[in-house]
Amino acid sequence: MNEKTIKETLQKGERVTLECKRAKAEVPKSVWATYSAFANTIGGLILLGVDEDLQEKDVSKRFQIIGVDEPRLAILRFRICSV
Repeated sequence: MNEKTIKETLQKGERVTLECKRAKAEVPKSVWATYSAFANTIGGLILLGVDEDLQEKDVSKRFQIIGVDEPRLAILRFRICSV
């Protein structure tokens, strides 16, 4: 998924099949609840490295892509925890 596609996805806001997680320094524990919910329904997309300002009413300004500091390490930790 490229940056353009991510921004287009974020324009629609979070919904039943999309969840954003800050995850700047590590994968948050809350990702497991989302992962489980998606696995028990129709699936979905979890975007890590996206900050959401819940006070912002304009959905086009609500999300900011902040990235993940060490994505390879985060992926490795996520894989180890999910085994």
